[in-house]
Amino acid sequence: MSPSPAHVLTFTRHLLVLNSPPPPMPGLVRWMQAACAAASLLMEDEPQDVAWKALKPSLAPATVAGKPKVAFAFMLYDGIDHDSVWKKFFEKADPSEYTLAIHLKDVNSGMHRDAFWAKHIVQPGPTSWCHMDKTRLRMARDIYKDPQVTQLVWLSGDSIPVKPFNKVYAAYAHSQHSQFCVDEQRQRSEMWAVWNRRHGMLFSDHEPELRSLFRGAFVCEDEDLYLNGMVKMGLEEEMEKVCPMWTNWGPKKGFMFNQAGERLRGPGCGVKKNFNPLGGEPAHPNTFMSVCAKGIEELVQDDRAFFARKFDKAARVVETGENLGDYLKKLL
Repeated sequence: MSPSPAHVLTFTRHLLVLNSPPPPMPGLVRWMQAACAAASLLMEDEPQDVAWKALKPSLAPATVAGKPKVAFAFMLYDGIDHDSVWKKFFEKADPSEYTLAIHLKDVNSGMHRDAFWAKHIVQPGPTSWCHMDKTRLRMARDIYKDPQVTQLVWLSGDSIPVKPFNKVYAAYAHSQHSQFCVDEQRQRSEMWAVWNRRHGMLFSDHEPELRSLFRGAFVCEDEDLYLNGMVKMGLEEEMEKVCPMWTNWGPKKGFMFNQAGERLRGPGCGVKKNFNPLGGEPAHPNTFMSVCAKGIEELVQDDRAFFARKFDKAARVVETGENLGDYLKKLL
C-alpha cells in the first residue's frame, strides 16, 4: 500500500515536529521513507522555489490611490450563526469603505432570500475541511478587481465581531502588512487571516506557482499554502504574526493561546469539547455553548482582538440569559 499525502503528513508531523511516536500505521518502513521525502520538501530550495521567488519584483503595491476599502469574505456552510450582530456591524459602516463576498455551501440556505445578504453571495465552488483553497483564490481574484481594496479579511460562519466597523477599518485600511495566526511548531497558520492586496494578489494571480511549491506534500492547503508562500519568498517582514480571529485552542496546540478563554468559560459557563480520535489535543478549537459576560467584555476591550469564532448559534450569556449576538450588539 502506498501512503497517501494525508498519511505522509500525519506521520511527518509526529516524527519530526511533535517528537513523539506516530499513531499505529501499516508498512512502517515505507512510511518512514515517505516521511523523509516529504520533510525534504520543507527544506530544499528546489527549481519551483526559485521560480516562485522570481515573482517578487512584479508584486502589486501594498497601498492604493484614493480611499481604500476593506473586503470581508465569509466562508459558510448554511448561514451566519450570529446574523443580527453582523448586520449591525455593516449597517454602521460607510458603504464606500468596504466590500463583501459570501460563499455558501448550502445552495438552499435562507440567506438567498435575505435581501441584506443575498446581493453579496458569490457563485459556489468546491469546499471541504482544509481544502477551500481553490474557491478562496477564485473569490480573491474577483475581490481584487476592485482597485480600492487594500485588505481582505476571511471570516467563518460561527464568528462574531468584537470591535465596531470604524475600529476595524482604522486598523486595516492603510496597513501594508498581512496578518497570520501562526503555529510556530508546524510552520502553518489558521485560514482566518487578513491578506494585504500585495500578498493576496500574489496568491490568487499565481495559483499554479504557489501549488507547485509543495507538490502534494501538505494535507491542509488552507493552513499550509499561504504562510509558507510568504516565507519562501522572503516576505516575513511584510506580515504580522497575530491572530485577527480570536480562537480558544487548547494550551498544547501550536496556534496562539489566549487566556481570555478561561474567563469566557468561568463559573457556570461551558464549552463543547472537540474530540480528537487520535488522542491528545482536540483537532478543533473549543466551541462555546454559553459564555460569561466578563470574558466577552474583555474581548471587546482587548485592542488585539477584532473577531472571534466558535460560538454556537444558540450561545447565551450566563449572567443575563440573552443570546450572545443580542448582548454583543449593545457593546459595539
